[in-house]
Amino acid sequence: MKTLTILLLLTVVSVQTFAQQQHKPTSEEMLYLSKITKYKRMKNTGVALTLGGAVLFGVGVSGLSHLTTTTNAYGQTTTNGNVAGPLVAYLLGIGGIGAGIPLWIIGGKSQRKYTQKMDNLRMGLSMDNQQTGFSLTYQF
Repeated sequence: MKTLTILLLLTVVSVQTFAQQQHKPTSEEMLYLSKITKYKRMKNTGVALTLGGAVLFGVGVSGLSHLTTTTNAYGQTTTNGNVAGPLVAYLLGIGGIGAGIPLWIIGGKSQRKYTQKMDNLRMGLSMDNQQTGFSLTYQF
């Protein structure tokens, strides 16, 4: 009975020791991790450009709509208010939206693709040659 208890205790300790070993990323995993971070930054930049462009577009449209144009008796037209500020905000807003949406879409799709590749790479059974023998690992 004592030998069985000692054997079970040693088995539990050895299983716990092997379970706490950290996974060392391979070069392929490192490549996928770098691509995931690259495309995440691209997606976040696209989101920021799109939202900032939408705000600038709204400010520009609002500013341009509040301009008043008057025509006098001689046919001369005058515009009251600043035209340059709202026009610049309007054009920057269009540029931000135009650049942000493709970055957002491409970054998001590519990030998902490489995240899925990373998950597929880690899933499955693998046999590793350890110093004391072989170990069988299942990751999901």
